[in-house]
Amino acid sequence: MNENYSETSSIQETIQDIDNRLGSRLDSIGLAEAIIGLFYIGARLSTGHAGVAFTPRTDIPEAVCCPRSAARVPDAGNLRNKKIRELLPYSWDSNVLKSSLGIAIANALSQYIWDEMGLDGYNIIPDKDAIEEIDFTQAKAITMVGAFAPFIRQLKALEKNFVVLEKEPRALKGDELRYFRPASERSQVLARSDVVILTGATIVNHTIDEILSFIPSSAQVVLAGPTASMVPTAFFRRGVNFLGGIRIIEAEKAMRILAEGGSGYHLFREAAQKILLIPSPQ
Repeated sequence: MNENYSETSSIQETIQDIDNRLGSRLDSIGLAEAIIGLFYIGARLSTGHAGVAFTPRTDIPEAVCCPRSAARVPDAGNLRNKKIRELLPYSWDSNVLKSSLGIAIANALSQYIWDEMGLDGYNIIPDKDAIEEIDFTQAKAITMVGAFAPFIRQLKALEKNFVVLEKEPRALKGDELRYFRPASERSQVLARSDVVILTGATIVNHTIDEILSFIPSSAQVVLAGPTASMVPTAFFRRGVNFLGGIRIIEAEKAMRILAEGGSGYHLFREAAQKILLIPSPQ
């Protein structure tokens, strides 16, 4: 099992890392725009940098009821008046909608860091898919946590046997259902996996640290998706080998796409590029 699991969560550690890297610069950065989109939540900073994070629709049952859902974003209409330091703790809030917004802000700040300051200790490789870094030659037990359609297609194209740990079977379509394993079996399934692919949704719903604690230290671990686009130290320390995120290259366009119900496909087509983060050779 991964021995780096700790009481401090990976996202709390990441926020502290961002704070340490930015120092006093953080006090001069404001939130220019927040978008609660159908598929992704977006945050654009006063610096012009932007980040996105998965919208946890299935984890918000109150969304069917307006008075209850109002509690999910209690400061709607006034978020731009808040300081970034006040919004970042949203990242580990038990309210997953607030968590996603905080993570989108953390992703935007991370992009500011690597654009303006450089990300010491890491190489950022553009237009590279994290799953391409996995050595599948000896892989016998491949597990995906969360049904991420692009990766399912890639694994099927590689003709690999794999399983998908999911809470909701309806996230898988047609013949994909044969890969389904209930999330309740994750400790057993992960313990015997030699390749694990995690989606960024595990950061939003606060399951990532427990999941990583179940994975053997010998396994290859990929954390990927638009939500996983942040300073990666805490995740690598807990056993992740490759982190695949995105760089928003057209911030205003990206926010408009999300506001109009766009998905990752629209972002990649018009406003973002894939990136791979790996530790720099020593």
